[in-house]
Amino acid sequence: WYEVSVQNNAPGDPFSRLAIFAGGSCEAAGIEEACALQNADHVSTMVELEAGTSYLMMHYTDGDGFMMQDPEIDIEPLGPGEMCEEAVDLSAASFPHTLYGTFDQDPDVAPTCDTTPNNAVWFSYTAGISAYHDVSVVNATTTDAYSRLAVFFGSGCDPVGAELECQINNALDVGVSLFMVDGETYTFVYYTDGEAWTTVDPTITITIPSIREEQTWALRH
Repeated sequence: WYEVSVQNNAPGDPFSRLAIFAGGSCEAAGIEEACALQNADHVSTMVELEAGTSYLMMHYTDGDGFMMQDPEIDIEPLGPGEMCEEAVDLSAASFPHTLYGTFDQDPDVAPTCDTTPNNAVWFSYTAGISAYHDVSVVNATTTDAYSRLAVFFGSGCDPVGAELECQINNALDVGVSLFMVDGETYTFVYYTDGEAWTTVDPTITITIPSIREEQTWALRH
């Protein structure tokens, strides 16, 4: 997956459009892979691009009243956690686990606790025991960030599986507790409730309270 971003440097606040087609033909263009619009001088979209395949990318405005001047394009591969399809697998991770970077993707999902996710980061986890698990995420941003954490059953992304939990906390951290089944995979998405907040270096922790309590008892005795 890649993020394709274009910038129009013309005056007058041109409204931007971006369409991406498979293949290099102009007449007729190939299959449309993505299309994005924004009423600003820039627009970006996420698209899955295959190695060895040519793509035609068209950046345009929504009317003759706007000019196209010194256009710029940037194509960057998406890193781990930026897309559901690239969720970070935590099954063998040690906790707490920090994923470094700034995450600004707005996924096309609608968890019940907040239906317009911003600045999302994705994780997956396959349970090794049937037990209640505590899952918490801390956002290291220096801004405020109203935090949300949704949990879905399975590893599906299009669409995601059934929603199991969705929690909110108007702070930099949020957590859920839910029963997970041995061998089953779960998908987590942490996000904020608005573009004004950022997600930076999120740290996720998964613990099993009963095991933690047994270990504490053993240390004390």
